[in-house]
Amino acid sequence: MIAPAAEPTRSDGQILYDHGPWSEIYVLREDALQQCFVIKSAIEGPAVIRIPIRSGLSPRADAGGASVEFIDAKGTPRLVYKDAFAMDRAGHIAALS
Repeated sequence: MIAPAAEPTRSDGQILYDHGPWSEIYVLREDALQQCFVIKSAIEGPAVIRIPIRSGLSPRADAGGASVEFIDAKGTPRLVYKDAFAMDRAGHIAALS
């Protein structure tokens, strides 16, 4: 699915982009920024989410591909993308790669 343009809406510490068949939600927590994708109807087969990133930081994936650190020119991690999982409507959770 290619995302149609969406205007952000803000509510209860969350920012929501409603793309029609799916939504993107950002939750600012005290310890992290949580990013969620909600697919609104059942899909068949695997789902792939590609996130284009523009930054002055360089990505460095761990050996298993479970997390990506974004490091500065000195090699210091400044941002970590990790703990990705999928959860279905029934609450079943699967790790992602």
